[in-house]
Amino acid sequence: MRYLKNQKIGVSNYSELRNKSAKIVRAEDIHAVDLILLQFINSKKNKGHIIVDSHAVTKEIYGFRITAFSYQQLSLLPFTEIYVLYSETNIIQKRIKENPGGRPLVTNFETDMHTFLQASVAINYGIILSIPIYFFDSAESLENLSETIVNRMKK
Repeated sequence: MRYLKNQKIGVSNYSELRNKSAKIVRAEDIHAVDLILLQFINSKKNKGHIIVDSHAVTKEIYGFRITAFSYQQLSLLPFTEIYVLYSETNIIQKRIKENPGGRPLVTNFETDMHTFLQASVAINYGIILSIPIYFFDSAESLENLSETIVNRMKK
């Protein structure tokens, strides 16, 4: 959000950002933010675990857009594992309906397509970086899911 405001891109909150998405944010903006993230990660990497919450795939009015890390950016990131959260179609749709936060309502097909595209980006990252990818069912309770992920991180 800070980057967008500094660039005078008219968005006031995350809900509006999700709603307008590709209408206001260009791929170049995302890559600029990725560079800022890279600098932040490299300044903190010796202080403990760093979790990067990435949503390279976005649902747009025309379909989907993927703005993934570049090969050069990936090679500079000290990732050791990739975690992907997924859930069944009906659960994702229920979550969006209960808390849209600017996200559009999506069909079953769009929900599945989004999940599969996001998984394919993660798989590509894992292959490029030669690191393991773990898929976690986010239908689990938040407590169980958190415990499972923390235990995985401790290994």
